[in-house]
Amino acid sequence: MIIDTHLHLIDQSALRYPWLSGVPALNRDFSHDEYAVQARQAGIEGALHMEVDVDPADIEAETSHVKALSQQRDSLLRGAIASCRPEEQGFAAYLEAQGADPFVKGFRRVLHV
Repeated sequence: MIIDTHLHLIDQSALRYPWLSGVPALNRDFSHDEYAVQARQAGIEGALHMEVDVDPADIEAETSHVKALSQQRDSLLRGAIASCRPEEQGFAAYLEAQGADPFVKGFRRVLHV
């Protein structure tokens, strides 16, 4: 079984991505349906969504949005690597709550920006 461990989905109707305005080549939606067609052709049978540095206010919504997509018929989504902000107050509570969800497989803090 081949699992894609670094899938980025972008849905600008559901979430905010402030950084996209500075990257015109990526400033569009990248849907699960679009991905799934190509992934299946390559033999990919599952994927983990890698957080996409959404607006900080949308971090939890991003995980919820991806989880909802995973529950659709024929979804390849098997889990999510959620965004996190260890420097923020409330991080321990966030980590505990998100970590209790079996859909969340890990966490990532973007540091290169």
